[in-house]
Amino acid sequence: MEWGSPGVEILGSLERITAELLARVIRRPQPKARAEQIAWEIVEYGRMNAVGPGEILIVVSDVAFRLRESPRDVRQALCLLQMKGIAQRTSSKDHWKLRR
Repeated sequence: MEWGSPGVEILGSLERITAELLARVIRRPQPKARAEQIAWEIVEYGRMNAVGPGEILIVVSDVAFRLRESPRDVRQALCLLQMKGIAQRTSSKDHWKLRR
């Protein structure tokens, strides 16, 4: 193939796309590390929005929207916080309590 031919341009495009995808995969945090990062963002969010003393109510859909994360990822992060004794489930899967 000659330089400037459509085949060379396609190969160049494929190389760029492959390089971009590889860079994204390399930069993506590991799942557990990402869940821990989300967990601490939830704690910070809860403390900033706390009203009065006592436990802080966390609504999964609100936090997911504010942090731009999926509700599933927020629930996983809350489970990590629960294992550390910082969060507690309520009777609803979408409502949690945070300790101060």
